[in-house]
Amino acid sequence: MRRKPKIFLLDAGPVIRLHELGLWDAVVDRTELILPGIVARQEAHFWLAAEGRRSIDLVAEASGDRIRIVDVDVSDLATTRAIFDSSIADSVHEGELEALTVLRLCAGPMPRFCTADRLATIALCLLGFADAAIPLQALLAEIGLARDVGPRWYTEVAMQSWLNEGRRRSITREGLAR
Repeated sequence: MRRKPKIFLLDAGPVIRLHELGLWDAVVDRTELILPGIVARQEAHFWLAAEGRRSIDLVAEASGDRIRIVDVDVSDLATTRAIFDSSIADSVHEGELEALTVLRLCAGPMPRFCTADRLATIALCLLGFADAAIPLQALLAEIGLARDVGPRWYTEVAMQSWLNEGRRRSITREGLAR
């Protein structure tokens, strides 16, 4: 995979939304995309188009060097889960937990994490990585593809609200295992 200037780690929601918006190929061409293995293999399989259900084959895209899929060890996933109390650990989806683990273990340039999930964003703050969060709306603007992204959970307004909550919780340690 050739090195691109922007590195993003995507959750399932943004992957599906980019397909719905017809922007997947443009984003792949302009950025380096990393996907947690759970998202690529278990969560982002299709999107709904006007003509019906359309499949997404992220594994094929990875084998073609268009994106990169990263798998983490089960013990590393368990270590990340153990950082949180049950209100977070039991509610964050496995793909998001794997993304959080990728960030926790990141030794190179830190990718920006694009999610449309409130609890995943809060967990990101609890890990001390609030600066890595980016909503789909901002990701698209950053790479010259700004547009209306649709539902609120893909917007900067929603992300800012979740980050504020996550930062407050990181101060009070609400959501962390005791």
